[in-house]
Amino acid sequence: MNRSVTPTLGILLAVAACADQPDADSARIWTEFDSAGVTVVENRVGELDDAGWAVGTRPELVIGGLEAPEETQLFQVGGATRLADGRLAVGSAGTHDVRVFSPEGALLARFGAEGDGPGEFRDVTLLGRYEPDTLVIFDASASRISHLTPQQGFLGSVAVEWGGNGYAVGRDLLDDGSILIGGGMSFSSSGGFSTGVIRPRSTFGWVDRDGTNMLALGDFTAAGMFARADNRGFMARSLPFTAVTTTTAGRDGVWLGTGERWEVGFHNMDGTLVRLARTD
Repeated sequence: MNRSVTPTLGILLAVAACADQPDADSARIWTEFDSAGVTVVENRVGELDDAGWAVGTRPELVIGGLEAPEETQLFQVGGATRLADGRLAVGSAGTHDVRVFSPEGALLARFGAEGDGPGEFRDVTLLGRYEPDTLVIFDASASRISHLTPQQGFLGSVAVEWGGNGYAVGRDLLDDGSILIGGGMSFSSSGGFSTGVIRPRSTFGWVDRDGTNMLALGDFTAAGMFARADNRGFMARSLPFTAVTTTTAGRDGVWLGTGERWEVGFHNMDGTLVRLARTD
């Protein structure tokens, strides 16, 4: 139920982080150089001696499942975050709500319903937290940011001023509270309809917590799709195991990788590309 980072992005970020550590024995597996003002880190992952990290076989907590009670079943989870006291908040696009669980997994509270009114949701694509326990929910269908606390309930919502291609999808929270968005795809007859495997372009960037002052990183290919256009109309469907553009918040900036090569880029809070991490 946690938002995940693709293996490509996760491996590269891990090795990029290693590149910031002191070189104790000079047996580095990376090379760092400058290219037109951008720091490039090239990693030779094949030279790693250890087996790397592995996911534990015993989860610390399980919520949901086909045999679970209805109130704890989850569908199309859009995000999860842990509160300071150990409680867990989960936002679900499939059930149009936010639920708060105890550290042991018991349901404590449930907020929201399907709709467009105050405190209602259509498509939860991000759930994050501002200190100490204000929850931030991004509704992609409504292009709206909502806030609530487990104690006070729904606090209010603001519309996102979005001027990019496609539609806004919530991705992550940055250090300053800005909301990382992008990746939604839309199609228009003005550009013509294609048939075959396509990767439409979508604008990625972030907005302030009140939904204004959008800063665009630029337009990137989004997810791979199969499209078909004929005299009956146009359809597009997502593809399994396809390349997707993945973004995640970093320290004072954003990491972004399009899946087209083994590379992720880091953009600072001005939107400038300042670092590239590559691997073989």
